[in-house]
Parts: sequence; C-alpha cells; structure tokens
Amino acid sequence: MALFRFFKSGNTKFDETTKKIIDAVFPNGERDINRDCARVNQITEGRIPTEKLRQFVTGAKTRVRVNNDGDESILVDSILRRSGGLINASQAYEVYAYFEGEAGDLDKASLVQKSQGSEAADMAVMFNEFAKMRSTGVSTDDLPNGYGEFGLVVTNPIPTVSVTGSNYYLGRLRFNDLPVTATRIGSTSSEVTSGMIDMYVLDANGQRVGTIYVCPYHKRNSKKAPEGFTLA
Repeated sequence: MALFRFFKSGNTKFDETTKKIIDAVFPNGERDINRDCARVNQITEGRIPTEKLRQFVTGAKTRVRVNNDGDESILVDSILRRSGGLINASQAYEVYAYFEGEAGDLDKASLVQKSQGSEAADMAVMFNEFAKMRSTGVSTDDLPNGYGEFGLVVTNPIPTVSVTGSNYYLGRLRFNDLPVTATRIGSTSSEVTSGMIDMYVLDANGQRVGTIYVCPYHKRNSKKAPEGFTLA
C-alpha cells in the first residue's frame, strides 16, 4: 500500500500517531482509497488526471478529517488549492461534502465494525441507510419542503453536513448576542427529510432559551438562524 509505505520512518512515535490517523481516514486501506477516488472522479467529472487523483484524494480527505472544526469555507478553499485549479468551487464543495458526509459515515461504520465485531450483513444494512438518508440532502439554507418556524419545529429542521457541522453551527448561534450552550436530548424524524433529526435544548447565561431541531445529513451547513437567534 503506497500510502502506508510513504509514512514509514525510524521515528516510532511518529509512525504510531500517523497510523492512527490513516486508520481513521481509511479504515479499510486501499479499498477505501479506491472507493473515494472513484467517487471524487465522478464529482469532478474526471478533471483531475488519474496519476494525480490518488494524491489529491488522500491529502484532501485527511485535511477534512484532521483538525476539522466544521468551518467548511476553510476546507473547501484547501481542496481548491490542492486541485491546482483543475476543479471549480462548486465541485470542491461537493468533494468536501462527500468526505465529511457519506464517506465519513461509511468510515465510522467500518471502525465500529472493527472494534465491535459486527457482522458484515449488519454493516451493509447500515451503509444502505446512510446512503438513503443523504440521497435527498440539500445544499440550501433550509429545506424546500420544510414548514413551520425554521429550526424551532421538527418539520423545518436546520440542515447541516454532519455532526461536526452541527457543532460548528451551534457554536456560532447567539441569543441576544450571548453564546448558547446546546445539549442534545435525542433524535426524531419527519416526513420533510430522510435523515434523522437531532434535538437540542439551548441555554444562554444560565437560562433556557429554546429547543431547536438539526438534521446533519445534508450537503452544507445552513447560514440561517432561527427566529430570535443570530449567527456570529
């Protein structure tokens, strides 16, 4: 495996740290790299030459998965730069959304399988469910078929690209210019989206200020705040 050989060195500590990163980003090794290369090639319409695609995918995905605070603009800019101008901003965003969303879900499922010894059949069902939930994901600030007060009711949840994206969004949320503390109280579902919806109670300055609904199975983090709140 070329990627793994690249990281070999005489520094044992470096090797162990790097191996943990590699295992998290590509838990199934070459199989995951090949899967990601095929998907990125499709997203970018073959604009990245075959001889450069592997390096682009491994570097870009590792950047997304390591030191990711959820600020998608920084990560998309990084992907654009890595492409050397071969792809456009829209494609760079789709690559980011794939790494952070669908690929991230599949990789986490593989790590769970390895640690808990889940049966392959069970994981296949999980993979299909992830794909199904993300298949209708939107890249807009709200759901086109959502209804009711944005973010404040289950039928109009806030779209984000992942749980990390949700945390980034919640970290920017303000009530009367005060940061909020968000506590997840469970998940639910709604006919307006195929993805599960997370519920959070919000507190500001020690006072309960509301409950919001967030769906982390979409293609971007919303830049819209619920009524009564703002985004920093």
